[in-house]
Amino acid sequence: MGLTTALLLQQSGVNVTIYAKDRPNEARSAYATGVWSPDSRICSEEGATPAFAALWEKMCRDSFRKYQTLLGVAGTPVEWRDRYSVSSIPFEELKKKREAEEGPYKFGKFGDLVKNLTPGAEELAPGTHPFGVPYVRRATSMVFNIASFQRILMQDFLAEGGRMVRKEFNTAADFATLPEKTIVHATGYGARALLGDESVIPVRGQLALLIPQPEVNYSLSGEDVSMVSRSDGIVVQTSKPTDFNNTDEIPNRADSEAGVQALAKIMVPLWRAI
Repeated sequence: MGLTTALLLQQSGVNVTIYAKDRPNEARSAYATGVWSPDSRICSEEGATPAFAALWEKMCRDSFRKYQTLLGVAGTPVEWRDRYSVSSIPFEELKKKREAEEGPYKFGKFGDLVKNLTPGAEELAPGTHPFGVPYVRRATSMVFNIASFQRILMQDFLAEGGRMVRKEFNTAADFATLPEKTIVHATGYGARALLGDESVIPVRGQLALLIPQPEVNYSLSGEDVSMVSRSDGIVVQTSKPTDFNNTDEIPNRADSEAGVQALAKIMVPLWRAI
């Protein structure tokens, strides 16, 4: 978001310098899932006011149009891929189950405001898909290949005369050392430590990035595991009630292996599908 903000400021005629401890490929956002999910956990239910919903819709539609200009660009920063949702129970029951597992923090949802931007989901009958579950939906969604996407943003920023300075900030008082009069704060989760803001909390669990498999050209979402295939690797994530506000950043191999095993149970061996 910091790079995108810098580019928008440049387009408005502003000279921009980015100060950051880490380069884009080192930052936390380099490990994002990489899916187009603009209303995913963006605010609490209390914050989902009509005014915010209207603002969100405008921003969502504007950014969607911008992302479409990156289709077909070298490096495939953005592409459309099929996404399969699978479940052993009806999807309406699965929705209620997930809402019950959200924990004490309920999130605002705005997807219905822009459902005409993306193709609708299609129900697949048993025998028409290779998954070993009774309920399957297929939709098409936008996926970001984070590595190439970051490089393009960075190249555009530098081409417009932007500067990037490696600098670490330890407290908000350090902002006063900068020569600029206007500062855009875009440290994301880093604001928790930098500003002592304990309200900034993680809301998802760990990700595992497997080696790329070009033949896996779709994404998959199950009851407690998801998989996103990108050109730079396959992202696997398990979902647990304990993910919310879990600040543990130590990689957990057991969680990653559990995610792969959960995916394996969903897939029907080819000889059985035939």
